[in-house]
Order: sequence, then C-alpha cells, then structure tokens
Amino acid sequence: MSLTSKGPLFLRVSVPEGMDAALEGLTREVLKQQPRDIYWFAAEHFENLIKLRDMG
Repeated sequence: MSLTSKGPLFLRVSVPEGMDAALEGLTREVLKQQPRDIYWFAAEHFENLIKLRDMG
C-alpha cells in the first residue's frame, strides 16, 4: 500500500460473542500481574477459566 492510497484506514471485523469479555479479562490480569511470559500466562488463564466453567 502506498502512502497516497485512499483506502480505508480501519476495517471492521466481527468478533465472536464473548471474545471481547475474555480478552478484557486477560488484559486486566496481564496488567495486574505483569507476567514474564504472556503466552504461557494466557494459556494458564484460559485453562483456569475452562476449569471454573466445567466445575459448575
């Protein structure tokens, strides 16, 4: 894309239901805990959420 392109600067994408809340929760925890490895932290975070969901 050249600097003179007149195309849109932003694209609107549809996000699956619940994804925005899931990412917001992850973001809050990352900012609070400042993990060294965000990828590992995210995997653990979502694994814990799945366990909580499955428990009840």
